[in-house]
Amino acid sequence: SARGAHGGYRLARPANEVRMGDVLRALEGPIVPMACLEGDGSACSKTGSCSVVQLWSRVRDSVSEALDSFTLADLAVPGSPITLKQK
Repeated sequence: SARGAHGGYRLARPANEVRMGDVLRALEGPIVPMACLEGDGSACSKTGSCSVVQLWSRVRDSVSEALDSFTLADLAVPGSPITLKQK
């Protein structure tokens, strides 16, 4: 970082190599919609018999995939519409 009127932060890598998923995980931790999906699953006593864990796993994976499909460079273009990259 640099101090002063023209200061700020500098990226260690080019913006097109910094995935938004990596940024969010660095700032907020793992991307998990439910505590049972974090770590080894021990946060929930019903992990082995839960009927919705597959749903939440797919939500987590979809959110991670969407975030990882964007880079800082994608978001840095003023006025440019952001479109999801389809498989």
